[in-house]
Amino acid sequence: NVDGVESISTSVNSNDFSYPIETHDQICKSMVIPAFDDVPIEVSVDGEKKTVTLIRKDLSDRIVLESMPNSVVSLSLSFSKENLHNAQVSFTKHYENAKTVKDVSEGLKIAVSLLSFFFVQDKTYSAEKESITLPDLINHFQLSSDLFERLSAIEEELEIAIPPAALNSITSENIADINELFVLICQKKALRTSFKLTSMDAANLLKNEESEKPLLGSELFLTFRGKLDYELLGKTISLHTVCAAINAVVKEIIQGEGTVRIVYGDSDTKPMYVSMKAFKTEDEATIEAADALSHKEDYITAKTCREYLNNAE
Repeated sequence: NVDGVESISTSVNSNDFSYPIETHDQICKSMVIPAFDDVPIEVSVDGEKKTVTLIRKDLSDRIVLESMPNSVVSLSLSFSKENLHNAQVSFTKHYENAKTVKDVSEGLKIAVSLLSFFFVQDKTYSAEKESITLPDLINHFQLSSDLFERLSAIEEELEIAIPPAALNSITSENIADINELFVLICQKKALRTSFKLTSMDAANLLKNEESEKPLLGSELFLTFRGKLDYELLGKTISLHTVCAAINAVVKEIIQGEGTVRIVYGDSDTKPMYVSMKAFKTEDEATIEAADALSHKEDYITAKTCREYLNNAE
């Protein structure tokens, strides 16, 4: 900002002569900024060629490339004129500039593509104290893009809309919920959990052919119903679940007056675990519960959320 400027006269000089062009009076605000031009950069995003326009500023000691205004991720790449291999990278996330969560994911992919265009990732990069290295930054953008792409798929499946600005305050719990919902609702897979059952849960168990007449030491395939609630970035999501206890072994059979109580547990070599499937409606869960025994392999071979996502990557 330049204070005290009330009028500006412009002219062009030719040899010893000066020719007036325009005069501007009653100026309320005056600023001095470096000259800039637009530079189109062709990058690859998800295997497709895309042209991204950057703003180039030619300063006295460096050349600066910056993202266009209203970008989801604002990048600033400052290259020293003395040594163009000496560059400084800074960034600011502006998720609020996006219209949808999918747009946020796309903006992060563009940032990854631009950084990969200008810098070779197998080089060693130095970082100032309390800064992150360039490979760390690229990896962070890529992981965030993948996460928000999953969240976009969840939005579509559940017919909800999450404001992009909410992503600025995302927590580790939100990330875990997004990954879990993606596996359960979008990929429709059985998920192996860290839960265990005790014999006190028997009242909630559904009978099946293998658990009608259990023998001491035999393995049970125990199925039961439940509900699963998520609070995700201001949205409440309720799902109906069908669960199965795997590697449950009959430890004791207690005969009573007209009743049979089964005490079950597991072994050190085959610890018990619970796998579950989730559904949007109670009717879907009811159908699955009635037919769970016919495809119990889905529950037995279920993987954890981390295993599913790592295999996908």
